[in-house]
Amino acid sequence: MAGAPSCPASSWFDCRRRPVRTWRRAAFRRCRVEAGVAKGDSCVALEEGAFADGEDYIKAGGSELYFVQMQQNKTMEKQSRISDKLLPIPVGSDVLDLVVIGCGPAGLALAAESAKLGLKVGLIGPDLPFTNNYGVWEDEFKDLGLAKCIEHVWQDTIVYLDDSEPIMIGRAYGRVSRHLLHEELLQRLATVASGAASGRLLQYEVGGPRVSVQTAYGVEVEEWSYIPVGGSLPNTEQKNLAFGAAASMVHPATGYSVVRSLSEAPKYASAIANIMRQDQTKPMLINGKISKNISMQAWNTLWPPERKRQRAFFLFGLALILQFDIEGIRTFFHTFFRLPRWMWWGFLGSTLSSADLVLFAFYMFVIAPKDLRMCLIRHLLSDPTGSTMIRTYLTI
Repeated sequence: MAGAPSCPASSWFDCRRRPVRTWRRAAFRRCRVEAGVAKGDSCVALEEGAFADGEDYIKAGGSELYFVQMQQNKTMEKQSRISDKLLPIPVGSDVLDLVVIGCGPAGLALAAESAKLGLKVGLIGPDLPFTNNYGVWEDEFKDLGLAKCIEHVWQDTIVYLDDSEPIMIGRAYGRVSRHLLHEELLQRLATVASGAASGRLLQYEVGGPRVSVQTAYGVEVEEWSYIPVGGSLPNTEQKNLAFGAAASMVHPATGYSVVRSLSEAPKYASAIANIMRQDQTKPMLINGKISKNISMQAWNTLWPPERKRQRAFFLFGLALILQFDIEGIRTFFHTFFRLPRWMWWGFLGSTLSSADLVLFAFYMFVIAPKDLRMCLIRHLLSDPTGSTMIRTYLTI
């Protein structure tokens, strides 16, 4: 790469052609450099306009983009190609009821459930294997009828916070087989197709919380884990729909998403199918208001007021944890696991109602050490997520 800046051997750098604030139009190149010469097989070059904005860049990998793409490009020879299993989208006068863009677990599940309801579904996206390792609570995956897709189960989950006794969760945890899950979801599909998607089709609420990221590197199983959490909800006034991570369904506090996506796919597909069966020439009554936007009905199925209240609470907790140093995090989780089991169990499994979460907060406050109580009060009164949570609980 001519003109590469001089860097120490084996160092990492970002070359940006324009300032950071112009993410929408910027092009990026991330390279590994030795003695000022870039190695071609270690470069990730992205086309002009590859990211819609800074949030989109962070979701894609941000400063860890090289590692994220390295993870995505792993070879998974056992997994079938979608194009070998499914029919291509017909070219001509045929009209599709639904086009699903994205071929991850959420996209395949939604396409399968929609096709099962009789919709003509098209699937568009990279024909790539599942490369991420998914961890799930064993009982939740069994409830979805996917126990056969778990390749290993740890009968108990252990949390280590410091040198004191480890905390036993008392719940079996499983590692999902990427191959088996991919094949299972492909088998559930009826008539869909694969191709290539481009462009940014979704809009998100303005002024929402910033995206945060969980990262980890697996040692026993080599993997680079990069999970965007938080961020804004999609703008529910738009006609395009979203599902899975694109619909901000990743749990802001835990990073879990695959179980929720797979469990909600049938209900979401049913809402879309009902919309397709309605008379599209007539405005619909949604939440007591007349609306001509037929997508609102599906959005309200995915993000009803109760879900929004829960998410506002989780975002408040996420912002709180991000402010702590290591000792603060240890204190927080020592307090968290002193709660009644049904509380922290339900929190980790996203089964607590918004009312349960209020009780959770009061109980946490009562048993917390004085310093943690003061942090909770300051955070509630000063952080934007505190006022947003209160407003969401009171107005929705």
